[in-house]
Amino acid sequence: MSNAFSCFWVAEAFEPYLMTQQPKEIHYTVMREEQFYQAKLDVSLQAKKIVGTVSLGKSYRLDRSAWIKRLCVHERYRRKGIASCLLNDAIQFAIDAGYSCANIVASEYTEEGRELCFKKGFELKQMYHKSILGSYITILMYELTYQIKLTEDDYSPTLDFEKAFLTQF
Repeated sequence: MSNAFSCFWVAEAFEPYLMTQQPKEIHYTVMREEQFYQAKLDVSLQAKKIVGTVSLGKSYRLDRSAWIKRLCVHERYRRKGIASCLLNDAIQFAIDAGYSCANIVASEYTEEGRELCFKKGFELKQMYHKSILGSYITILMYELTYQIKLTEDDYSPTLDFEKAFLTQF
């Protein structure tokens, strides 16, 4: 899904049908769809699994802002650079679409995800408690923002982190 204001990315893993190792023990190469087709890899004897997702859409409450949602990587495939690549693509899309910032919300239970966002240049915008069960149960939420900077020469957006690779559908 893609239009001028939103996009959705999916990360897939190709693995042997009868895999004897756990994904945590295997080195994976992360690449874009174009690179995958150019490499002409034979995956006929491998199963394809969706292992991560992210989406970006226009904010309806903040002008020229985007929201990053559904950033998720299957727990067995974490710490392999997949979330980093997904986040890079979402931010690059926000830059190309002309957004002034990209926002993401994380709970107190997603510490690794928040740390990744901070490494990518996100800053804490606000913290708040979200009610889960009336006033009896609340969780701490973090709203993070990535400010897209403009260059002085041509006022075109710039990307403040490394380029990465990922398959986009």
